[in-house]
Amino acid sequence: MQPEQRRRNPAFTLLPEEPAARHKAPASASLPAISRTGINIYFPARPCQDYLNLLVQEMLLKDKIFSSKGPVASLWLRGYPLRQLTTDAMTELVFRLCSHYNLQNNLGAERGIELGPEHCDRNILALLKGLGFEVIRLMPDATLASADRSTDAVRRAMDVANEFAGLRLQWAVQLGADTDQAYLDKLLSLLMSSATEEIELIPCPPALQSIDDALLCQKITARAAQQLIDQGFQRFGEHCFKLPPHPDLLLRDNRNLCYGPWGFYKRDIVNWLGLGLGAEGIWGDYLYHNSGNPDCYRHRILNHQDPVAGWSCAPLADQQSYRVMQELYCYHSLGLIADSIGETSRARLVARGWLVPDGAQLRLTTAGVENLASVFRSILCKDNVLQRQW
Repeated sequence: MQPEQRRRNPAFTLLPEEPAARHKAPASASLPAISRTGINIYFPARPCQDYLNLLVQEMLLKDKIFSSKGPVASLWLRGYPLRQLTTDAMTELVFRLCSHYNLQNNLGAERGIELGPEHCDRNILALLKGLGFEVIRLMPDATLASADRSTDAVRRAMDVANEFAGLRLQWAVQLGADTDQAYLDKLLSLLMSSATEEIELIPCPPALQSIDDALLCQKITARAAQQLIDQGFQRFGEHCFKLPPHPDLLLRDNRNLCYGPWGFYKRDIVNWLGLGLGAEGIWGDYLYHNSGNPDCYRHRILNHQDPVAGWSCAPLADQQSYRVMQELYCYHSLGLIADSIGETSRARLVARGWLVPDGAQLRLTTAGVENLASVFRSILCKDNVLQRQW
């Protein structure tokens, strides 16, 4: 079977890593017992037999490496949880998590889930609210959308979500070269009319498209981004747009924002436990990822082996490449580390109109933000940042 692709941002594939077999995992005893923790559980799009049991077994296996009794500040079920779990299995999973980790009564903790519009009905939302989920991230697929395609399914999901007081609504729209502009205009107008705090645009990865289709998809995405900005949304990273009072705006203003493979998060969440096929996490300041191959993931767990496939080669705090990523994606600039960028890269990116000097800093232009992954890749590869680090 083909690997399940979970990384939304290919920038993380540029960070140096080593196979799990060569990595000495960070000692749990060296980590503060009260460290705030985040948990991301990944659910693949394609059916994976007995997935709940695999997750439970992985939790037990990771206890040997990732023992933490600190409060869980963020719990997210990501991907396609209701393609893998029945509602009864979902309930069982949450109760197992609550008995296994410190999820109870954590002030300011966030509990979210990603769903397709087809799974957003009253019974399911009532169950999720009862299980403590307060953020619903709906993921309409607009990759194959003609001009006359209806938005009724999205509207129904939006209307149902609005019936539940206290639910925070987010959207993640999947785009491609075959996304009709008229349909996308109609869809975005509908989403912006909802009580949403975040809309993310997820274009098809360029590597999966022809050059012409990739350029067309980039043009479609840029036009959609401008529509959101015109309505007061603020841009985060490359394609994520947030409205006040989204908490990430304050985190960014106070420079307390961090960026991981799963998105933006608060700096004081030190450790991130990633569970599931292709899951990614951070533990002891090392980035890791599980195997994305379904057969390998299952085989390792059933043989009582942790499914981690790779770790970063060094602590993230020691990697200049990681610091460059955080500055670019969180703050759209290169602040105190601007001097570490080679003169050749600096001159080339300024000449291309992607970076502009701003006092002692280098700031991304609009074109630079739209090509953020290329800016990051250019800095790392041309300046040999990775080679200098190791």
